[in-house]
Amino acid sequence: MNISPKDIYIFLGPSLPRSTAKSILKAKYFPPVKQGDILQIVTEYKPKVIGIIDGFFKDSLSVWHKEILYALSQGIAVFGASSMGALRAAELRSHGMIGVGTIFELYDSKEIDADDEVALIHGGEEDGYTPLSIPLINLTITLKQTRGDFSRELCESFLKTAKEIYYPDRTWENLKEKLAPSHDKLFKFAQENYIDQKKRDASVLLHRLNAIQKEDFPQQFEFISTPLFDILNHYNRRIPFSPVELTHREIGQHIALHHPDFQELQFHANNQALTTLLAKLLNVEASEEEIEEEKIRFMQRHQLQKSDEFEKWLKNQNYSEGDFNEVVKERATTRKLQHSYLLDPIPWKKNRALLNELKWQNQYEKWLEKAKDERALLTKALSSHIEIEDDILKQHMQATKWQPDIDIDKWIEEANFESLYELKTQMQKCKIAREQFFKEILSSLSS
Repeated sequence: MNISPKDIYIFLGPSLPRSTAKSILKAKYFPPVKQGDILQIVTEYKPKVIGIIDGFFKDSLSVWHKEILYALSQGIAVFGASSMGALRAAELRSHGMIGVGTIFELYDSKEIDADDEVALIHGGEEDGYTPLSIPLINLTITLKQTRGDFSRELCESFLKTAKEIYYPDRTWENLKEKLAPSHDKLFKFAQENYIDQKKRDASVLLHRLNAIQKEDFPQQFEFISTPLFDILNHYNRRIPFSPVELTHREIGQHIALHHPDFQELQFHANNQALTTLLAKLLNVEASEEEIEEEKIRFMQRHQLQKSDEFEKWLKNQNYSEGDFNEVVKERATTRKLQHSYLLDPIPWKKNRALLNELKWQNQYEKWLEKAKDERALLTKALSSHIEIEDDILKQHMQATKWQPDIDIDKWIEEANFESLYELKTQMQKCKIAREQFFKEILSSLSS
C-alpha cells in the first residue's frame, strides 16, 4: 500500500530547489531541520513519513538523535539523504532510520566521517536557500571521475587545500587563489565536470519516497526517555512552526509575570506533580476503565464530545494525543487516591478539606453569605412537608450551572451527599428558596 504524499514531511534547504522537489514529490516541505523540529512535526502533524535532507548546525542547534528515535518509536518512517539527513541516517541506521544515496553510503561505510564534508553556507528562505559555497563532498566525488587523468597525489593535495578553507569561504574564487599552479588543470576539470552529489541524493530520496509503501516502515520499539530529552520536550520545545520563536519555558515565564492567579495555579500544578509521585511510591495505578472514565469526564466538562472538536482542542493546546493520555492517566490516578480518602467513614474530613480550600482562596465569606441568604428564604417559605418533584435534577440543572461530569451515584459520593434522596431534598429546598426570592421581588414591585 503506497503512502499518500500529504503524509510525507520533508526538511529541505540548499540541496535542491523546492520547485524541483515538488515536481518530483508533492509532499509537505519545511526549512532545514534544527533541534526540536522533529518533535514539533510529530506533535503537530502526526506524519507517517519524515524525510531529512538539509539541516541547520551553526546558527541553530542541530537536530538531536533522540528526537529522531522518538519519531521512530511512534511508528514513523524516517529517511535521510544528501546532507544532515545522510549523516543522521548513518548514525541511526541500526535503530531503524533509513539512509538513501551515495553520501549516506560514504558515511555509513566510514569512508567519510566529518560533519563539514556536507557543510556549506546558503541564502535565506526568501532566496530559496541558494548555495553560496562548495561542499567538500561534492569536490571529492567530482575528482573521483578523473579516471586516472590526474595523479592520486595531485587530487589528494587539491582536496587537502579545499578542506583547509573554512566551509563558508569555500568558493571557486577562494579555492583557485589557494591552490598551487600545479592544480590549474585539475581546477578547470573540477569546474567543468562538477558533480552536485547533494542535489543528486536529494532527488534520489524524493523518488524513493514517491513509491514508499507501508511495508517500508520500521518496527516500533519502546522509547526510553532521558532527563535531557525531557528538557527538550517539555521545556525548550518551541510552539509548532509559529511565526515567532517561542519555547514552552518562555510561555511559563510569561504566565508567571502576567497571570493574576499564578501563585495559586502553580501551587495546584505542583500538587498534581507530587500526587503523581506519591502514587508511584504507593504503587497506586489507575485501571484502563478509570483512565477512560477520567477522559470522558474531561470531554464532557469541556464539551468536546465530537472527535473533530477534540482534535482541534489538541492542536490549539499544542498537545500530542500521547501527551494528553499521559496527563489523563495522572489525573485518574490522583482521583483514585482521592477516592480512597473519600471512603473514610468520618465525613467531616471531606467537608473540612473543602471549606479550608475555599477559605484559602478567599471565597469562603462570599459563599457563606449565599448559603445564609438561601436558608433565610427557605425558613420563610418552608412548610412542614417537602414534596420532591420527579424532575428536580433537571430543574436544578436549568436554574444553575450544576452539571455533573460523571455518573450521578459517583458524583454524590464525591460531593459528600449520603444518598440520591438527600441530594434531591437539598435541590428541592433550593427551588423553594428561589421561588420565595421571586415572590418577594414581585411583592416589593407591586407595593
